[in-house]
Amino acid sequence: MSDQVGRGRTLSDKRRDEHSLTSLEIQRLFESSGIPRSQRSIERYCRDGKLDCFRDPDEDRYYVTPASAETLIGQLKEIQARHAPAGASSTPPLTADTPSSARGTGDASTADELESLRRENMDLKITNRAKDYFIEQLKGDRERLAQDFKGLVVEFGETKREVGELKAQIRMLRAPNETDRIRGGKEVTGDVDETAAAA
Repeated sequence: MSDQVGRGRTLSDKRRDEHSLTSLEIQRLFESSGIPRSQRSIERYCRDGKLDCFRDPDEDRYYVTPASAETLIGQLKEIQARHAPAGASSTPPLTADTPSSARGTGDASTADELESLRRENMDLKITNRAKDYFIEQLKGDRERLAQDFKGLVVEFGETKREVGELKAQIRMLRAPNETDRIRGGKEVTGDVDETAAAA
């Protein structure tokens, strides 16, 4: 069924007193008229200019005139009646906007849809399990990396301490202190001891 109706209603720049019903109230009006529509469809009718409405940017909602809603409902009922075969039941045809509770459960399309949803559900379960496994692997890798990093920090600290000790030993070898220069009360000059040179 097509919802093509004549234009003429608009999205107003200013809210008038006639813009009194919200899109949710219009949805209920459509339901009580026998042609249920979702709130998204009502808002689409507003955007497409099929209803005389005002969109309040502060509240992020549409306000619709009851007269334009009644006109659109009448047009949609006409379209529905034209497309209904003679002698058909008066129940409205199922559309994408029809709630699932209003749909029949015995037809083949519903069974196919149900099977498709079951497969999709199973795929999502498998995907979630794979994701959980991958997350556990990442946690394990992270813990191992943290342990390795701690080990490297400890090893670096020990290496730094050993390098410091080696530097201190090298300084001691290069520059003997003052007590090493004086032996037995005599000063050592150069490589030769004065007492040893006199002998």
